[in-house]
Amino acid sequence: MSVALALVCLSCEPTLVVGTWTCSAESDELPPSDTSVTEALELPWETGFEDGFCDYADASGFCYANPTAAYEIVTSPVRSGMYAAAFHVAGLEGDGLQARCARHGILPEAAYYGAWFYVPVPITVSDNFNLFHFDGNGADVHHDLWDVSLALDAEGELTAYVFDFLRRMTRPTGALGRVPVGEWFHLEVYWVRATDATGTFELYVDGSRALSLTELVTDDSDAGEWYVGSLATELEPRPNTLYVDDVSISATPRGGS
Repeated sequence: MSVALALVCLSCEPTLVVGTWTCSAESDELPPSDTSVTEALELPWETGFEDGFCDYADASGFCYANPTAAYEIVTSPVRSGMYAAAFHVAGLEGDGLQARCARHGILPEAAYYGAWFYVPVPITVSDNFNLFHFDGNGADVHHDLWDVSLALDAEGELTAYVFDFLRRMTRPTGALGRVPVGEWFHLEVYWVRATDATGTFELYVDGSRALSLTELVTDDSDAGEWYVGSLATELEPRPNTLYVDDVSISATPRGGS
């Protein structure tokens, strides 16, 4: 396995660093600003990071980080196999804000998007601790669609919630969305993309449905991107590491098993 980071500065704020890997893809380097990929994503797709980040590179995906953030392959903690991914962020605005991987292209009309996460230490302060981000690409203009993030609830428990950019609304999950610290947990979104009021966006936590939004517009673009990793502001303790394993896009749910 060969995992190397090339310092490629993009014309965006904040500055990002895009990764390159020795993979089978002809072009391993693909910046987030690229909008040329219009192929439909084939199902199922998954990665357990056993080949580093090559499952992203070989499928027209990319990984990136701010210059003072980073991502790497680790051997512990691991949910399955021998490897997982670690995303390190500073937890403040600026050059340590985010480290993530993404798939992009024409996303499925309906699919389950899932990943396993491991938060190693209790979070004491949280503004935006984002784990999933869905981005639209209409008329070559990227724009936000949906976020799945973690926040501290009134009882101090780490809880998943959804932010709906199309309606500028926070969609809470309550106690159904609580996730553990120091253990692997699974988040999965069932997304039926629709430009009219026939769409669905559901969030499952360890296989149990925590939020169900139906009969609404869920997408307004043809192509898009799905980001997995860490984007965090005002997060303590800092710096902060999030571990990710067994990322998947499939036609059927993977659940929490």
